[in-house]
Amino acid sequence: VVLVVPVLTGLSENTLRIYRKGQTLGNRADVFAKVGDSITYAGYFLDPIGDGVYTLGEFGYLQGVIDYYRATLARDENSFKQDSVAAQIGWSAHVLQNPEYADAFLCQAGETPLECEYRLTKPAVALIMLGTNDVGFVDPYAYRLNMEWIVTTSMDYGVIPVISTIPNRPDVAERVVLFNNLLREIAQKYQVPL
Repeated sequence: VVLVVPVLTGLSENTLRIYRKGQTLGNRADVFAKVGDSITYAGYFLDPIGDGVYTLGEFGYLQGVIDYYRATLARDENSFKQDSVAAQIGWSAHVLQNPEYADAFLCQAGETPLECEYRLTKPAVALIMLGTNDVGFVDPYAYRLNMEWIVTTSMDYGVIPVISTIPNRPDVAERVVLFNNLLREIAQKYQVPL
């Protein structure tokens, strides 16, 4: 049996601290969780990579990363294909804090969708993209507080939060810029990947 250990380079000291904490909590270095809304939930987002249907082209150097995360089951699928209880169609950032949205069959009483996903998969990393639904109607300050809760909860669970900016929406383009700037500020504040 060959043990593969990831080499973590170019990360902030805080990110390394989060990773080390997660390892003491039993998080699995070769598993990531998906946290988000319909874009994250959609099968076309990462599922093809989990199925081996992709072309890397000039990014062939990423093959080792794909192989690493495809080799382990998150629960019943590899991380790319695993359905997440922390990603659903229509979700806004505040939903991740609300136990009422947790999967009644998989989650424990009082557990939020985010906490449930982390308990079920024990990931080292979470790919987080929320805001495409929020940007149209949520107060930017409330959005920031919700995203900071997601980031700090991830850190408490020893999960490295990797924050993604949200794609453009022509109907609210200026707010998309504002929300993405908030995400950049959060990543900088907590020294986590963006």
